[in-house]
Amino acid sequence: MMTVLPASASSAAATSPDRPAPTMITSASAIARFPLLVVGGMLLSRMTITQRQASERGPRRRRTPAEARDEALGAAEAILAREGPPGLTLQAVAAEAGMAHGNLTHHFGSSAGLQAALVVRMSERLAGEVAAATLRLRGGEATSRQIVDMVFDAMARDDHGRLVAWVCSTGQADKLAPVFEVIAGTVHTLKATEPAGGDPASQGAGVITAALLSAALSASLIGAPLQRAAGLADDALRDLAARQLDSLRVR
Repeated sequence: MMTVLPASASSAAATSPDRPAPTMITSASAIARFPLLVVGGMLLSRMTITQRQASERGPRRRRTPAEARDEALGAAEAILAREGPPGLTLQAVAAEAGMAHGNLTHHFGSSAGLQAALVVRMSERLAGEVAAATLRLRGGEATSRQIVDMVFDAMARDDHGRLVAWVCSTGQADKLAPVFEVIAGTVHTLKATEPAGGDPASQGAGVITAALLSAALSASLIGAPLQRAAGLADDALRDLAARQLDSLRVR
């Protein structure tokens, strides 16, 4: 309920020495502009907060295209390790890397493109590890089981295997073509260094590489429940892969 003061009370309230007279908006044009003034003040306040946050973060570092791509993929790997493949979106990676969303769109096009690029990056690293491990095996510097453990661990590390399966299951298998090019290059390198006069009944680098990677990929996806269902020990699949490697490799 609104109380109407008598004129004398209203006048006394307005002229009381203990309280300043209220400022009233009496102009029609001023009243019409009042909402705009409020909105403008809110925008100005928001701009000030944004500028302060940017100042606290420091000046944005200029990156070369190669640096930006590399840092984005590094951020994507961190997200993959924490959240798995579903967390790999352009928005999430942009926030993780401190980049603009448009920058990632420029480099990868879409979340699917980003995921495929990450698979290639991780596969290149894995291929290098496989090649180095194979050379150590040939030189007698490592056992078959040690090589199997390295490959299985690398495939399971940071959800590499799950990411490969995710890309395939979302209809993006064609984007894995660079991965198979990496594998082909690794096999070619290993074949070029195969020792002469090996056992003709044994298999070379191609079969070994395919056997190792397929076993490691499947183990990273369903290895643990498969071993339990079959009543096998926790490392049974690794033992099997090591025996297979011994039967295939060039002696």
